Amino acid sequence: MHYAIPKTYAELDALRRFPANEELVAVAIAGVINWARAHDQSLDDVVQEILAEDGLLDYVQRDRLSEMIVQAWQALPHLPNPLPSGAPSVPGNWWEPRSKAAVKVPSH
Repeated sequence: MHYAIPKTYAELDALRRFPANEELVAVAIAGVINWARAHDQSLDDVVQEILAEDGLLDYVQRDRLSEMIVQAWQALPHLPNPLPSGAPSVPGNWWEPRSKAAVKVPSH
């Protein structure tokens, strides 16, 4: 299945309804990067948020995810800001699931 890179929070949030697979994770990472750039966040800001303690991922998983984010950030071109002028931002860690049951984390 081919997923479009999300351009809005709603599109990124809608990815939750699909089962996790490599393609979906890659698209979600690209969406997070685009969203962060559109909100003037730096790569360091995003990595710090990913590495912050949470109940969803353990340290090793957060560290792996942060490495993937760094590689993707460096590889992805800067796209035009996907948000219309004056669009509201979503505060905090907007990508965190509403419940842990809503996310399937593959184990390795």
